[in-house]
Amino acid sequence: SNRSSVSIHSQQPLKPQETYKTANTVLSVDHCDLKSSVNDSNGKLRRVNPSFGLLAIMALIAICGLLLLGHLPSAFSLQSGLKSGAGFLSQTPSSTGLQDFFQLYQPISFASSGDDNCNVEILLMDHVFGVSYGAPFVGDYEPPNCDFDTVRINLTVTSRGKQYDRLALMYLGDNEVFRTSTAEPTTNGIVWTYIKEMSQYNSLWKSPQKLIFDLGNIINDVYTGSFNATLTAHFSTGQNVKTADMILPISAKKSASNSSSAFQLPTDNTTVMYKIPAAASRAVVSISACGQSEEEFWWSNVFSEDTQDFGSTVGGLYGYTPFREVQLYIDGILAGLVWPFPVIFTGGVAPGFWRPVVGTDAFDLRQPEIDISPFLPMIQDGKQHSFEIRVTGLDVSSDGSATFAHTVGSYWVVTGNIFIYIDNDSSAAKATITRDNNAPTVNAPLPVFSVTRNLVHNETGGNDSLSYSVVVKRVFRATSSLYSWSQTLSFSNHGVLNQQGYSQVNRQLTTGNNTITKLGDTPISHSLEFQYPLVVNATYGITSNGMTIDSWMKRGLDFEATGGLGISTYTLTSGPSYLHTTQSGTAKYKSITGGKSSSWGDTSNIFASQMNGRSYHRSVHAVNGTVVHDTDHKGKTSPSSPQELGDTGRDSVRAILGKGPGALINHVEGTDRFVYRLGGMFSDLTIYTTDQALNVHRLVVCSRSEAFCRFLSNVPNESKQAHEFEIKDEHPRVVEGMIRSFYGLHYDINRSDPQMCPMLFNVKVYSLADKFEVEYLKIQAKLAFVTLAQENWNSDEFLTAAFEAYKTTPKSDRGLRDVVVAVCQKYRKDLREKKGFEKLLEETPGLATDVVLLSHRWLPQPASARVRIVQSFSCLSCFARWQIEVGLAEYFTSCPFCRDDKVGAF
Repeated sequence: SNRSSVSIHSQQPLKPQETYKTANTVLSVDHCDLKSSVNDSNGKLRRVNPSFGLLAIMALIAICGLLLLGHLPSAFSLQSGLKSGAGFLSQTPSSTGLQDFFQLYQPISFASSGDDNCNVEILLMDHVFGVSYGAPFVGDYEPPNCDFDTVRINLTVTSRGKQYDRLALMYLGDNEVFRTSTAEPTTNGIVWTYIKEMSQYNSLWKSPQKLIFDLGNIINDVYTGSFNATLTAHFSTGQNVKTADMILPISAKKSASNSSSAFQLPTDNTTVMYKIPAAASRAVVSISACGQSEEEFWWSNVFSEDTQDFGSTVGGLYGYTPFREVQLYIDGILAGLVWPFPVIFTGGVAPGFWRPVVGTDAFDLRQPEIDISPFLPMIQDGKQHSFEIRVTGLDVSSDGSATFAHTVGSYWVVTGNIFIYIDNDSSAAKATITRDNNAPTVNAPLPVFSVTRNLVHNETGGNDSLSYSVVVKRVFRATSSLYSWSQTLSFSNHGVLNQQGYSQVNRQLTTGNNTITKLGDTPISHSLEFQYPLVVNATYGITSNGMTIDSWMKRGLDFEATGGLGISTYTLTSGPSYLHTTQSGTAKYKSITGGKSSSWGDTSNIFASQMNGRSYHRSVHAVNGTVVHDTDHKGKTSPSSPQELGDTGRDSVRAILGKGPGALINHVEGTDRFVYRLGGMFSDLTIYTTDQALNVHRLVVCSRSEAFCRFLSNVPNESKQAHEFEIKDEHPRVVEGMIRSFYGLHYDINRSDPQMCPMLFNVKVYSLADKFEVEYLKIQAKLAFVTLAQENWNSDEFLTAAFEAYKTTPKSDRGLRDVVVAVCQKYRKDLREKKGFEKLLEETPGLATDVVLLSHRWLPQPASARVRIVQSFSCLSCFARWQIEVGLAEYFTSCPFCRDDKVGAF
């Protein structure tokens, strides 16, 4: 048939006949023709002229549709191989009654920002992914007949029923250009939309491409949810940013067979060969890599020798430690590194965390970049050169030394793209002509590894608890006469499994700095600094009729970039950018044997970014699948009581936990929002302090405070006590801070309106949180106190706060006391000279004794003389609880996994 300049033709993947009969795919239908209109180069709606044969097919389908459905649908799909009762769902994005799921990100305009020379929107895909493993959507893309420099896509998906979260990859030819994942649907149905900047791939969009969208899914009697996906692209002008002139894929190159081109490691050989143009002036490699199956929760993996430590209780664990490094090699020479962000998909840890706000980057997996410009003089000789991506974990030997394992578990999904910028007059081309074609100077020393491990047995000889840690530091530099690429990376993961493996906690932090410098008389540098903090605590157990998960997490993604050439696949912009995002909360999951699974969750989300000269901030608090607060006025909130979440996709607790078949922003939310939320709307409880009345909500208060929950549960609802409560023996700002925290706001109002020294304020907050049993607030106050105490230990404020910490907390609560003791011991020589320190020791019961006991860890003492004891530990940073036989010298002041500066609380 005759094609216009803008069309998408849906192709049936070339599969064997028996596979074809069971595959749920869309037959050969031209969506642009059937949709009847697209925008022309002037922004006007234009009808695509179909051929006579296609008109006949359209007429036949239309008649069948009218006879069977009584109306003509907007698009036609012929489905094959569906079993009766499979729960197949075909919805449009405008379906009513669907709950909105979303990811927090800076809004992107889907309209033209320049003149009207090009303002075209094209339907790329309208497809239902039912039984779709090995059967991706395949279509032919042809560019619009107008000049454009800006491309953005809109992916809208609807789903209903029960289904796993699924990974999806979009390709233009053999180049992966978008990696996303699905939300887990509900019985009533969900919908989500994500708009993505795609101008970085302009050189691909400028020419016809085979578009492949691979979303593997299954439909059966249990998993009934299909994914109805609509993908459109908007082409316009006005961005005026230079993008790569050539993009070469590092992939399996399977588009010719209508297949996904992703590598699977460790089994595949990822090596590809290319000739790099002599006129290339700059080259950057983007890497898309994420773990699946045994490697989905790589950050919670243990040492390989410990994978069967709890086999008799919880089954096998996954190994190669919780450290992963993605490596890029050019001609066998290490060219750069990626330490991956720990993505958590919507079925991970506990599904209640991610409804309706999904995890960071779950809808758009970020692609880190490695600048290979220092290698250009070496690879611009007109010969073939190899590019290879590897993923490795660690092996830990019996003597405690760590080395690269050169492999990982099964499996990682990996691709890459080489972005090449052409400049015929470039210094790189001149360097090639002058035979500056030697390999760059690469300084890549092996990382500095530090690992610990402690396996504890119970009275019967069985394994009771395992604590381990991995700390890695690495530097890398590649330098030629033109460019220098440097990386400084740091990683730490402290893990504890206790209760015979039923409880696991991991605290991880990845930080890094990547810098590319163009050398010369006046060097020009562009840098990216990032950090990925993560704390996850998950405890699961077996009940008489099923299994449960209780979990807590806090995670973040922060970066600051100066910008550079082109649009970054990592920052998604070309200029300077900044991002701070955190997610924290609690969630529970319950699976009933022979029945439905269910989940509850309470998650706070904070997002702040600056890009393209615009700032954006959004804070969302969701409880049990309902948004109860959203600073974006367009967001939907509900004052009704949130209900238990429905069935979840991963009905195996081990699958949810990945065990088989997160610089903090200094923003304080505005007083107007605080007053609005506590101003009486739907309030059913008033808390009185000495100077104000705080109108709150019992549902919120009871979900945060165990003490409030017990009290209000034992008083009649009609009584005055159920609706009025006095806290007049505490400082009013401290009470107000606690109430603010109940609503997801930062508790430390003392920062903006100081009424006492910061250390003292946090001590009082800690004490109040202990009184009302608000564990998360104790953690926040303790962490703030740790920072302040280390920074201001030589001030009178520390002496005052130390006295208050011992005065207001019981002897059994070591949270603040051990911080005070550790600081006193660390700076004991200087503090002895300070006026007031001796008085502090004299007037603070127990402090002097604690300091003396702590000093034993510095006394030379043979191991045989140490007192061995069995002690119970409870870590307020991660909520871990365990018993362990310890020596006083080794474990007195630190949690086995979160012992930064030896001031962990336990």
